[in-house]
Amino acid sequence: MINVLIRKTQWESLIQIGEPAVEQLIDSIGQVKNSSLRFVLTTLGDIGDSRGIEMLIHYINLEPNRIRFSVMKVARKNRGSPCCSTFN
Repeated sequence: MINVLIRKTQWESLIQIGEPAVEQLIDSIGQVKNSSLRFVLTTLGDIGDSRGIEMLIHYINLEPNRIRFSVMKVARKNRGSPCCSTFN
């Protein structure tokens, strides 16, 4: 079911599923179109799981301009959270 939501770009539904969606979102990163990468990363950040935050940190080092908005959104939303201590 989660893979179907990823293919259909149902980001809000994935956020509602939360932590159970994290692994499949991470696995999908190498398979999504470039235009969807920012949304996958933002969804991971919105879920707030530390594994998703690690992916954001990894990608900001690789492609800072493409995902800067996503990272900043996550950092603002999770300010003070242990998973975002890198951004505080």
